[in-house]
Amino acid sequence: VFIVMDYGRPSGTAYVEFQTPEDAQAAMSKDRQMMGTRYIEIFGSSPEERA
Repeated sequence: VFIVMDYGRPSGTAYVEFQTPEDAQAAMSKDRQMMGTRYIEIFGSSPEERA
């Protein structure tokens, strides 16, 4: 799920659910790397934070 600001522009934040803990860990290993031309930071979150 991508988060969009009130004024219609993307915030750059997204929430992702993974099928397995291993998939989540593989994604977390990409923290502070480049995705194409974009620098990414990855943070874990709880269900409460996503509500």
